[in-house]
Amino acid sequence: MATSTYVLRLVKDVFSPHAVSKSLPDAFRILYCNSGDLAFEGGAALRPDEALYMRTGYALRAGTEGGELWRWEVGESAADPDLDLGEGIRSELVVGNPVPNVEKLEDWLIRCDSVLFPTGGTAVPHTHIGPGIRCMRNGKLTLSTDTKSQDYYPGDAWFEPGGEAVWANACTEECTTFIRVLLLPKDLKGKSSIRYLNEADRQKPKSQRYKSYVDELLSLK
Repeated sequence: MATSTYVLRLVKDVFSPHAVSKSLPDAFRILYCNSGDLAFEGGAALRPDEALYMRTGYALRAGTEGGELWRWEVGESAADPDLDLGEGIRSELVVGNPVPNVEKLEDWLIRCDSVLFPTGGTAVPHTHIGPGIRCMRNGKLTLSTDTKSQDYYPGDAWFEPGGEAVWANACTEECTTFIRVLLLPKDLKGKSSIRYLNEADRQKPKSQRYKSYVDELLSLK
């Protein structure tokens, strides 16, 4: 079996109040602030429900509230994730999966968005063109495939390889939101990655709403 050159990971960094991280090396990253008070060394803030794409290294400082950072990284499969950011910071590798179809990074883009379901919202059977990692922020989502069905709650994360049919049901008690990062062919910049199993579903009203944070081409330069 051929080995994959690249892996997509999600790491969670929990900052104690006033903790300062070590400077991380350059990498392909999406940084998302789930909660708290975080700022880059130099002053620029990263507020809750904000995300950005960073190619260069960085250090972060927490304010009086501390904070929780979700960082998605595209890296060499042989490299270990950085989990020691310094005193007062607890880091955890949540999900890490090979992305075997990604051979040349310059042929791909990285996208970060959120998907919000109203109470009782549903997603009809569909696929996505590229792989990605999702992480729940609010509510509860029951995600189904041809072989299994699983419930996800705030903080839970999962990998979807792309090409596998999935459908979903949100809870009826509150709105449900998850954050996702996808790797997609570069010609999908600004375009939807979803494909419906039943083409008639494309024209039907959808209950979910989307918020775009990042849609950037990957480049080695």
